[in-house]
Amino acid sequence: MKSVYDTLHTLFDWRSGPDTLALSLYLDVAKGRDDEALAFARRECEALLDARADGASAGLAALVRDELEALPAEIDRARSEGYEGLALFLSAEPLLRERVRLRFSFENSAELARAPRPGQLLYFAEEYEASVAVVVGPGGVRVVGLEVGDVKSDHPLRPSHGRSLAAELNVELHRRVHERPSLHVIFLGEPAARDALEAGLDRGLAARVIGRVDRALAPDDAEFLISIHRVQQAHERRAEEEGVARLAPAHEAGEPVALGVDETIDAINRGTLAKLYLLQDLPLKGWVCDGCDYLGTLPAPPACVACGASVSAAPLEEHIVAQAAACGAEIETVFESATLGAYGGVAGLRR
Repeated sequence: MKSVYDTLHTLFDWRSGPDTLALSLYLDVAKGRDDEALAFARRECEALLDARADGASAGLAALVRDELEALPAEIDRARSEGYEGLALFLSAEPLLRERVRLRFSFENSAELARAPRPGQLLYFAEEYEASVAVVVGPGGVRVVGLEVGDVKSDHPLRPSHGRSLAAELNVELHRRVHERPSLHVIFLGEPAARDALEAGLDRGLAARVIGRVDRALAPDDAEFLISIHRVQQAHERRAEEEGVARLAPAHEAGEPVALGVDETIDAINRGTLAKLYLLQDLPLKGWVCDGCDYLGTLPAPPACVACGASVSAAPLEEHIVAQAAACGAEIETVFESATLGAYGGVAGLRR
């Protein structure tokens, strides 16, 4: 199964005509939930497709039936491997068939729309950003790659080419940063040994360290991911608070800042948004162009102000997140912030 980041790129880059339908299905498949997820999927998918029983949905209906038939086995497989969230994104033409499993539970939801809805998936990808865990234990050092809170690689770190262990770690981390520039680093181990190795990091790498755990937990230890997730969540809360606090001073200094829904949407429509701050679970109503995906707030115009095509009412927060990410903006879904709430729950930095 390909990475969550690859799936997100596929969803953001996916383009279709105005008559295309895409199904986005999110399921909570955690153990102990009986067949609730499966029953929800069958009920909601059938209801959505029955409501759109026309030629445009015939191909999608066949695709959905195939996926529903395979879903019981897929849910059992996910549970047996410790996954709690399962998401499907489906469309017949152009073909879209993406499946994602996460360690975290999704909120059960199903939506049929012109484009896939990556919001829940993007939230977890942003909350648990790509990281490397450096485990310093009595048996040596292990480097563990993490994507969206899940272990994706694990191997021992050994000196080579005459380098010390600290030098070897610098080489390894620089290679990984080259592949993923936003990478974070987390150290685990008894403090003295752990801190001695961390002290040998280059300055740029040292700045990427977001937290430390005082035990050399192995990736297969039940406490490993729990400890990693705590560090990642704490880092996200700090980053959100610091980022929102910088908005007002930057705006006063004349820097390119977007405050509020209207200014942020304008930056998205122009393709100039570099970073988005959005309060979690913020409901926004607006409109989206059926032709060019231009966004706007209510009241909706009779036709798109950018291209003249028809417009549709839309849950604006979903489109804001998806289009901001599609134009390359970094997304910060803010858990709680009175300051951001004063701006209407939405703000950002422009390029």
